[in-house]
Amino acid sequence: MKKKIIIPIIMLILALIICSVVVIAKKHSESKLTKTYEKMSENGQYQFERSTKNEENKIIVSEKGNKKIIDMYNYGNHTTTLIKDDTSYLILHDKEEYYDYNNIISEENPLLEELKKISENEYTTGKEEVNGEKYYYEEYDNTSYFLLYAAKDMNPDTAKTRFYFKGNNLVYIKTIYTTTEGQNEEELWKVNIKYEVEDKIFEIPENYAESLL
Repeated sequence: MKKKIIIPIIMLILALIICSVVVIAKKHSESKLTKTYEKMSENGQYQFERSTKNEENKIIVSEKGNKKIIDMYNYGNHTTTLIKDDTSYLILHDKEEYYDYNNIISEENPLLEELKKISENEYTTGKEEVNGEKYYYEEYDNTSYFLLYAAKDMNPDTAKTRFYFKGNNLVYIKTIYTTTEGQNEEELWKVNIKYEVEDKIFEIPENYAESLL
């Protein structure tokens, strides 16, 4: 059995294998992904959650004004990166500790920037059954941003991503690629996007202690 390596990008595990319907090229201006990106960026706040089927692995990216937070759950281990008040924090929930990282503050938003970049490309469409329900999808070539785990012999030139929609709501993301030996691999995430974010999620729990490196 081939071993897999984790890709160093914020974001978990493999997916269901389902047959797909063939498709037609579209322009990005018509895409549901473009509309999703525009709503997230124009609303001023959003919460973008993606998780594996059993939710053992989950990543939640939230933003409101100049506050940003990334919660990562990996088989019960919960860590948080928080940016607010011109300071970055790393929060370790199992230890109830946090670290202050003033020197790594970033005004960039990798998630929104990547969605913008992907949505500007041409795509194909189709319908596919995922977890017992059929969804419309948009497929974009040459993208693997949402892939967390990959085979060591992954052929990066084959990577493509499908975005599945229920109405106008993004509900699944699947990355597809082949290995150098021609084996097909997939990784599926369930997606939930909210456009209102509570201020309290950007607070460090009062009982957590500040730790020094």
